[in-house]
Amino acid sequence: MSLNYNEAISYLYNLEKFGISLGLHKIEQILAHFNNPHDKLAIIHIAGTNGKGSTASIIESILIEHGFNVGLYTSPHLIKFNERIRINKEEISDEDIVKYVFKLKPITDKINQKDSVTFFDFTTALAYMYFYDKNVDYAVMEVGLGGALDSTNIVKKPIVSIITNISKEHEEFLGDSLEDIAKEKGGIIKENGILVTGETKKVPLKVFENITKEKNSQFYIVNNNVKITIMKNSFDYISGKYDFNDLHCNLLGKHQVRNAALAIYALEKAGFNLDYENVKKGLSKVKWEGRLEIAQKNPLFLIDGAHNPAGAEVLKENLKLFKYNKLFFIISVMADKDIDSIFSKLLPYADNIIFTKAAIERAADKDLLKEKAVKYCKNIIFIENIKKAIEKAFTIADKNDMIIFTGSLYAVGEAKEFFGNEKGKFSMGNNYK
Repeated sequence: MSLNYNEAISYLYNLEKFGISLGLHKIEQILAHFNNPHDKLAIIHIAGTNGKGSTASIIESILIEHGFNVGLYTSPHLIKFNERIRINKEEISDEDIVKYVFKLKPITDKINQKDSVTFFDFTTALAYMYFYDKNVDYAVMEVGLGGALDSTNIVKKPIVSIITNISKEHEEFLGDSLEDIAKEKGGIIKENGILVTGETKKVPLKVFENITKEKNSQFYIVNNNVKITIMKNSFDYISGKYDFNDLHCNLLGKHQVRNAALAIYALEKAGFNLDYENVKKGLSKVKWEGRLEIAQKNPLFLIDGAHNPAGAEVLKENLKLFKYNKLFFIISVMADKDIDSIFSKLLPYADNIIFTKAAIERAADKDLLKEKAVKYCKNIIFIENIKKAIEKAFTIADKNDMIIFTGSLYAVGEAKEFFGNEKGKFSMGNNYK
């Protein structure tokens, strides 16, 4: 049997029919067939509500500058599946995707006769195998959903576990309260391990404190141990061990400075000997697309994948970074999100809103969006197609205005395509993170 790239990707995306099925037993069965490659990797494991991908990419960039070979596993992809798995910022090749799908398929087909290997189960197994075969020095693994039962959590002894922050999301899987969500995400804390968090709220911190005590793990809170001084175009990082001045993170927003501090502190507590110049270079070279990303100027067009209330709050805070006359939002949001909270944070600032719909079944439709938006803004139109929605925005915005495309990471790929990025199957491979 042989597969080409399109067939391999189609096989992967077909696994989406199994939806979200949390639990480690399936990936354990898969990787046991290949002598458990994940047990032989040095892993940095990252969970949290927002900022996981940014923090992971910052860690990746800093470690690369220190001379290490670094694997990075993130989700979702914006345009092409290959984005999810990369080494030293180079995406996995089409040929390697075919190779590993061919290796894994017989095992997963067998398991699927009795159980449901999901898209994320398969993809995570593929990443662990690929990183092991490529002999990476470190694998930076971003949790997909939750923590305890997420496929990435098959790792037994990460060199450090990181939880960025906790806010309400995916309540149907993680629980209705911050405490429940923190417990689920705290499932990545391991016996005699190390947890570093950027969280500041008392309830999640108490949960983490209790878990780390039970597991005899070290527990470090960035806010209690690191002094961050933010200037206009740089920031200083001062901890018990390091005094790094004039750092510049190549990601916009104060929240990215907080993510950068978390990344540096996590590496510090994991025992890395960090070199100032390499940290500085790593931060200046980091790239994480679709998060407060400037797509063009005159008018200024931003792309931001804010998809939950916490992300919307961060986007709102960062509006003050920019000068503009009128603010136009182009919004595509998933129907299962907390649309009311997202809109309450963003829409009061809008002069005009263009609603549109990503090419994905979960996307909210026109009636739902308008119903929830009218109390915040009267200048509302709906354009079904994302490309046409962007074109419309350019016809009504002046050069001194700002346009922000937001509401979902799943729609970001379509927006980026407008500005010349490679076309992808946006509706596939991203229905479930």
